[in-house]
Amino acid sequence: MSKPERASFLAAHLPVGRHGSPNETPVLISEMVLDAIEVTARRGGEAKLRGAVAELGLELPGLGAFSESDGVTALCLSPGTWTLVARPETISGVARRLQALCREDQAARHADVVMVDIGHSLAFVTLSGVAVRRTLARGCQLDLHLRTFKPGQAARTIIAHLPATLWMISDKPEFCIAVPITFAQGFARFMLTASAETGCEIRLAEKE
Repeated sequence: MSKPERASFLAAHLPVGRHGSPNETPVLISEMVLDAIEVTARRGGEAKLRGAVAELGLELPGLGAFSESDGVTALCLSPGTWTLVARPETISGVARRLQALCREDQAARHADVVMVDIGHSLAFVTLSGVAVRRTLARGCQLDLHLRTFKPGQAARTIIAHLPATLWMISDKPEFCIAVPITFAQGFARFMLTASAETGCEIRLAEKE
C-alpha cells in the first residue's frame, strides 16, 4: 500500500518568495521531499546490518556523522542506530532490502536488526547562504562555527525550543534540518523571524 502524498508544510505556514530585508544576501530555505527509516542493530547485529547496507552501496557512519551514496544519506545520532534519509521512491527500495533482513531474524526468533518508518513524522528543509549560521545561532543550541561543526557532521539539537536533527552538507554553508511535523509551524515562524535582518527566500519542494 502506497503512502499518502505529503502536504507542503512550508506552504501551509509561509508564503513563497522573499521576506525580510531586501538589502542583503538572503538565507535560502528550501523544502525537501524526503522520507526516512530508522534502523537499530541489537545483540551484535551491527555486522549483519553493515553487510546489508553495503550491498546497497552505502557505508554506515560513526557516531555524530553522516555518509551519502546514490541519493541515500545515513546519519548516526546514537550508538547502534542509524537514520536513513532519501527521496520516497529511493527509500522504499532500501526499506524492502532491510525488511527482508528483519524477516530473516523473525524466522529465527530473534531480532538483530529492527527497522521503523519515521518519514511521515518529519519535515525536511535545507538552509544555505552566508548568513545561515548567524540566523540559526538565534535559536540553535549547537555551536555551528566551522571550527566545531564541519561538513559531514550530524547531531540532534534544539532550535527555538523545538527538537531538530541537523547535518552540514557543505561549507557554503549548507545545512539540512529535520523537525517533527507537529512542530513545523513553530520552526517556520522561527526561521522567518530569525532571518529578518538579512532576509530569507522560501522555496517549496518541486513535485516530480
